[in-house]
Amino acid sequence: MILKKFKKLGLTAAALCTTFIFSSFLTASVLTYQTNNSKSEVHWEGEKITGSSHSGIINIQSGKVYVMSEQIAGGDFVLDMTSLNTTDMDDEKSNAKLTKHLKNDDFFSVEKFPTAKLEITEAIKILNALDTDSNYEFKAKLTIKDITHEIAFGAIVEHTETTMNVTANIVFDRTKFDVKYNSGSYFDDLGDYMIKDEIKMTIKIVAQSN
Repeated sequence: MILKKFKKLGLTAAALCTTFIFSSFLTASVLTYQTNNSKSEVHWEGEKITGSSHSGIINIQSGKVYVMSEQIAGGDFVLDMTSLNTTDMDDEKSNAKLTKHLKNDDFFSVEKFPTAKLEITEAIKILNALDTDSNYEFKAKLTIKDITHEIAFGAIVEHTETTMNVTANIVFDRTKFDVKYNSGSYFDDLGDYMIKDEIKMTIKIVAQSN
């Protein structure tokens, strides 16, 4: 009888379900974890077609993770691109030279775009995951040079009511963010100077609840 009344009002079962979920989100308690920026970081790695690679660190400027009903519900992070550095070479001058190149307009145009952003839009908890495997699958929006694309990645998450540790491995196509320097997708006859389009990032988050 009640359902018939809802049908008369033009409400479908899907609409009722959506209304219930949205109402539950509004009334549920959300716990916010703030990143400890001094203990959190992003390790990046880029590779040439020859197999040689370079790597370094990017600092996390700020970040929050939201937990509802003991599961991650979302999160947002700001990366300080001005902190980008190179650490893999023994010679400090070589590290500094590459770091300067990565910050200029051939790559990340750090003066114009001093931050990058990562926003978690969907989080799925994996039940019965092994300790060494991802126990969450995330969908997120990655913004670099004011260009945003959706990405997906797995992560290992450990948290209590007061602390959280997250380790996530992300691979993204740099050319989608207008970072095309020596890309084989855009330039011919690069030979050994070709740099792969994929950039790897390992994000390590240490956070505390408010």
